[in-house]
Amino acid sequence: MALDEAHRYEHFVRGAFRTVTGVDVDRGEDPGCLADADYVGLNAVAKVKVGTGYAMAMYNSHIRKGPNCSSLNQTEYDRMDTIIEDVLNAVTIAQINQYITEYRNNFFSYL
Repeated sequence: MALDEAHRYEHFVRGAFRTVTGVDVDRGEDPGCLADADYVGLNAVAKVKVGTGYAMAMYNSHIRKGPNCSSLNQTEYDRMDTIIEDVLNAVTIAQINQYITEYRNNFFSYL
């Protein structure tokens, strides 16, 4: 796995905590200790799934409580949930990274 993909994962998870709580967490210092690029390198698919899915749930909650939620169309709103299901059903870390990229591209503008 490329180093940039490992960092993409770690920063995605760390960013969720920063976005929701306003507190920066360092590598592995989130409550579940999942924001760690090493999990990608170790091919720890289950931990990367959990970290990514939980981060997406936190981002979703923040978006849905925010002023930009009304800008989402129904398809986008629904995709915010189904992308988490896709992450949990992913078989490889490469697939999970594709979902992270999709999430960033489609939903970060609503944060």
